Amino acid sequence: MEAVPEWNGEKVHILHEEIILSKEENGIERMTPSKLQYLFDVEHPLNQFEQYAEFIERSLKSEVGRYEKMAAEFDEEDQESFWDWHIDEVSLYRSDFPNILRSSLLTSMYSFVESKLVALCHPTESGRTFSKRSSSRKPLINKARDYLITELNVAFPVDTPAWKFIQNTNRIRNCLVHSGGDVSAFRSERKLRNIIADMEYVMIDQRDKIILDETFCLAFIDHSFVLLSALYNVQIEEQ
Repeated sequence: MEAVPEWNGEKVHILHEEIILSKEENGIERMTPSKLQYLFDVEHPLNQFEQYAEFIERSLKSEVGRYEKMAAEFDEEDQESFWDWHIDEVSLYRSDFPNILRSSLLTSMYSFVESKLVALCHPTESGRTFSKRSSSRKPLINKARDYLITELNVAFPVDTPAWKFIQNTNRIRNCLVHSGGDVSAFRSERKLRNIIADMEYVMIDQRDKIILDETFCLAFIDHSFVLLSALYNVQIEEQ
């Protein structure tokens, strides 16, 4: 019997072709290798992303609340002076920091999903392998999708809201990374504007900057769960 390092407080062991998770002394859950791989490679990291997203929003609201609490100690006339004096500080937590943190998190999460799709592109029985550097100018996630469908005959969930959301996020992510979130400086400006107009939780402000609201990263995580669980052939409950 080969031991696997402890994870989430549960000792994991490989026994023949089944996985046994010892949750309680008198109770066990039998899991397939693909399910265990999903737990380690997908579910655990996505849960961490979710916890971090919630931590970001909670921390930002806490900072704004701290100023609101201080302002409440003054009368109405003095409150106006208080906000005039602290407006630059408060705007950091209401607008500047939120978009920086959300954009950074989205970039990390998108790269994670991209890496999971590429990891599923195993060599075929004939020896054909997946290449990131193909002549196609398609996004890497689309190259992985095409390989999984044509070479490995995977039932890829192309006609799902999850895949559409992640595909659209590709252009948002590219604009954030390569154009600093400035839509007017992005090479596919018209396409990006149309995408954002049709999406929830994201907008373009008066400066032509992409603004992610507090729900966008959580929505991306939900769609990532749906897409990757389908590809790992694992059934999960509705998020």
